[in-house]
Amino acid sequence: MRASNVTVRRRLFAALVVGTILFLALVVRLGYVQIWLGSKLSEEAEDSWRRNIPFTAKRGEILDRNGVQLAYNVSSPTVWAIPAQIKDPQNTAAQLANLLQMPQDKVFQMITKRALNVKIQPGGRKPPLEKAQQIRDLKLPGIVVAEDNKRYYPFGGLAAHVLGFTGIDNQGLTGIELKYNSELSGINGSLSYYADAAGKLIPNLSEEYRKPLDGLNLQLTIDSNLQSVLERELDQTMVKYQPKHAIAIMMDPNNGEILAMGSRPGYEPGNYAQYPVENYNRNLPIWMTYEPGSTFKIITLAAALQENKVNLNEGFYDPGHIEVAGARLRAGSGRVTEANPSFKLWKTPATPASSSWESGSEKRSCSTIFISSASGKRPASISAARRTVSCSS
Repeated sequence: MRASNVTVRRRLFAALVVGTILFLALVVRLGYVQIWLGSKLSEEAEDSWRRNIPFTAKRGEILDRNGVQLAYNVSSPTVWAIPAQIKDPQNTAAQLANLLQMPQDKVFQMITKRALNVKIQPGGRKPPLEKAQQIRDLKLPGIVVAEDNKRYYPFGGLAAHVLGFTGIDNQGLTGIELKYNSELSGINGSLSYYADAAGKLIPNLSEEYRKPLDGLNLQLTIDSNLQSVLERELDQTMVKYQPKHAIAIMMDPNNGEILAMGSRPGYEPGNYAQYPVENYNRNLPIWMTYEPGSTFKIITLAAALQENKVNLNEGFYDPGHIEVAGARLRAGSGRVTEANPSFKLWKTPATPASSSWESGSEKRSCSTIFISSASGKRPASISAARRTVSCSS
């Protein structure tokens, strides 16, 4: 049964309407992609084509308080290969192997890898500057010499435990280098070029160089001259007394600034791998716990004065010993034995003399006086005891 002309016209009209709607939807979608998403899609396309060769930022310098360089960078290039752009792998491998002192077959394997970028190492990792320039002069297709940096410590092991050291990628591993790594590192740059899926250079698209942003310089309170004196004394101490280790700190008492800090055994940051790990993995002056000894007595005296526990003009009586936590601490010379179990506070016996708090505690550093002050016990006054005993430390 044949359809009537009216039915045919209705069907054609419906198909026309549907086609028109679909066409308008396609136009709207195309306009949305081209106008609204155009820039975003272009960026994504460029990112998929872009290949980057990194340029390491120059690490910031570490200076002493007088501006003397304690750690800085020296230029150290790195050789990269872009396998897809190398036209003659055999000839390229032969020339590179000769300059980098590497086996030719190993270089050939590297530059023919199925990879976008290949770092030629170990020979191409931080080669001498003259070698790097010779490679540049060859102008080999697909071979790029990028700038890198290597950390240099001009004074060798001076302040080594304070400064720390960096790794093969110039990242801080210990000491100041690690603590302020983000500030010293800076922001790396790159050389960008456009390549297709096979890695071949896309014509008519220019290369883009993004300059690296160098790291910040860091100035310490350390004085390199005083540091040298301190470390000289440490070396002499090690030779004379043969201790397991020695530590020293030189501080400005007016503001607390550290002028010098060191310990032994030491190491050289530039060659840290040649030393035992215990030599460089800790800074003993701030890592170890040790008794402050008589240097802390001034804090005890200041606290006692602030709390009105003592009067510097008042006399005191020292019996030559004091009980602390069940132990008898006494003045005198000699060694602790089973027959003589008391702990000695002084090297020489105390001698009778008239003493005040000022002379006995501050000038003679009498330990029994400071122990009494710290415990809040007021020793018997001179008028009550009718005699005094001074002590020396």
